[in-house]
Amino acid sequence: MLLPRSLRANASDTIIINSIPFNRSVLSHYNYTLYPNGTLSNVSDCYLVFGDYRPTMSNHSSLNSTIWDGTILNGTTCYAPIRRLGPHASLGMVFALLFAVTFIFTMGNLRKHGRRLLSPLNRRYASSGPGRRFKWFWMLLVAVCGVVACFMGIDVDRDYLQTTPLMLQGLFYTSLTPALMAVVWEGGRHWASTQERLSNASNPRYTPSSHLPTKQAFWLPFLFYFLALLTFFLTVPREWSPILRQNSPQQQILLSKPLATDTRFKASGFTALAGVLVICYGLLNSVYRQIPAAVVPGTETEHWEEEKHQQPPAKKRYRFPPSQFLLAILLLTVKIAYAIASAFNWSISPLRYGVHPAYLFGLGYTPALLILILFNICGWCEVNEDKLVLARRRIDNYGYDHRSSGKKRSYFRDKGVSEDAGVYYGGGHPVAGVHMDSLGHSHSGTTGANTDQEDLDRYVEMGILSHSHSHANGNGHHDDDHHHDRSQGDDRSPESEWDTPYPPNDQHGHHDQEEYWDHASGSSHGSWSETLQGHSSDSTAW
Repeated sequence: MLLPRSLRANASDTIIINSIPFNRSVLSHYNYTLYPNGTLSNVSDCYLVFGDYRPTMSNHSSLNSTIWDGTILNGTTCYAPIRRLGPHASLGMVFALLFAVTFIFTMGNLRKHGRRLLSPLNRRYASSGPGRRFKWFWMLLVAVCGVVACFMGIDVDRDYLQTTPLMLQGLFYTSLTPALMAVVWEGGRHWASTQERLSNASNPRYTPSSHLPTKQAFWLPFLFYFLALLTFFLTVPREWSPILRQNSPQQQILLSKPLATDTRFKASGFTALAGVLVICYGLLNSVYRQIPAAVVPGTETEHWEEEKHQQPPAKKRYRFPPSQFLLAILLLTVKIAYAIASAFNWSISPLRYGVHPAYLFGLGYTPALLILILFNICGWCEVNEDKLVLARRRIDNYGYDHRSSGKKRSYFRDKGVSEDAGVYYGGGHPVAGVHMDSLGHSHSGTTGANTDQEDLDRYVEMGILSHSHSHANGNGHHDDDHHHDRSQGDDRSPESEWDTPYPPNDQHGHHDQEEYWDHASGSSHGSWSETLQGHSSDSTAW
């Protein structure tokens, strides 16, 4: 940099820096200071002056003196990446690659579990709406933060003096904690909603004895996200420049340590811990209060709804949440405990330059990576929630047929259903198993298991009938049913065996849905259930 004025100095003021002569008066005039770490800096410019780094200052000689203009020639900036790759950089590349791989698998699970195969008949189920995608969205955010933070570790290791990479590493690292909290919360909330939806699919007449679980399920998300956002705002939005001042032990103690161990970081650790307690309470509330009790097979009372509306003998299906959530909570607690400890102990802080990699990667990045791997493996093994609902209904219909027929079914028919009863969801509990290619066929042996209005609900949910049609022909109205609009963001694939499109306009020469049903049934009289059951083969052919 060419400074605006030059300085004339005598040769007696010359000093030697790394075998290169400099004039003391000129260096003092331009505010250059030689630091013990081998750098020559005047705040705005900084150059390396050790080893092979030998900058010179531009000058020209007159009769009896030398004129120095303050220009540094052949200089190397202090922030150049001149160091070799250290353990932080090597581990950072490995962890960044692993986070990137989980991003790919998370996208696959998002497509698998985010696809809606049924229109939501009850808006309070998180698994029947966009809530089923929230966990995967948060996991994508965690993967992105992990990739950026780990890649920044490469430049942190290579730079001689720390600059922006150290700040970005700290920023994205601290963003991992609230995002991981949201991942575990949404995973448990979605699991509880799915279990309640499956239980109500088997027992649609179930009504909770108290409104307390419903109120808690409504207010707990607000409490949790308040704690998660509070954790985020206590750590991420702040002045990060003091973290960069770690060029010497004195700077670390005087500038960086007060920031990394201030009150905000200490408080954020305890707010995150409170969020974990809310997650645990939400899971236990779902297990013991929100999820209806499962009916014990073989103990159902015939027409129990007519006997003082008492529930049949039942027992709770789950005493504990699935092990995947227990393990995820344990990993999240480990990471939060490390955050609390580092807020009180500067030597193990992830914001400290040169912290031992066992602390940063073992207690910081590893829990986050393991949570992503855990949920991706479980999501890969599980099936779509709508398929679980359909399979549960199929199994229930099979059981009603078997008990109402009064005779033993053939060995081959029983085996055909039981061999497929291997669909599991959460904790290894079997919930359903069906022949997928026979879903469209109804059971002729069903004796009063479902009313006409319930049949309408199911066909509206599967997309066979429109919601307005069910209002016109049903015996009541739905206070929480919403038909899935195919013109707005329908993500069901036409070739899916679970997708049941509307009747084609040209199949029978009719362009109206009601007209099509009248033609198919041959008569406009009779119940809707008789019409639909009598022509289930037509619905399968669609």
